[in-house]
Amino acid sequence: MSTMRNVNEELSQFTGTSCYFKHPVFGFNYTEGIQYLAQEFKCYWLLKDIALHNHISLIRIDEPFQVWKLQRNNAPEHGFSLHCGDGNYNEVFRTTIPTSDFAGDEVTIWFIDEVLLLPSEY
Repeated sequence: MSTMRNVNEELSQFTGTSCYFKHPVFGFNYTEGIQYLAQEFKCYWLLKDIALHNHISLIRIDEPFQVWKLQRNNAPEHGFSLHCGDGNYNEVFRTTIPTSDFAGDEVTIWFIDEVLLLPSEY
């Protein structure tokens, strides 16, 4: 039995941030931890997906505090689930990512007032 690879545990050294990065298309800010996540795990697409559902999607999420979780489905061939909650354990959005080369099994990202950050950076 293998254990799940929670990427947040690997990124727990990111606490706070000393600079912000600005997304070139959607204009939201993100922290050093998110930059590292996107670069090292090759998941800039995840930032784009979160932004799409906050800015131009038909299913626009209008919550000031969002908890996004990317989680590998039970069978690897079933891809990932991406869901968003309001921080009070209420799910407001869920979708399936059929294929991805994301190396981890799960990661949680917070989106607060137009800033993406790791929970450890709050």
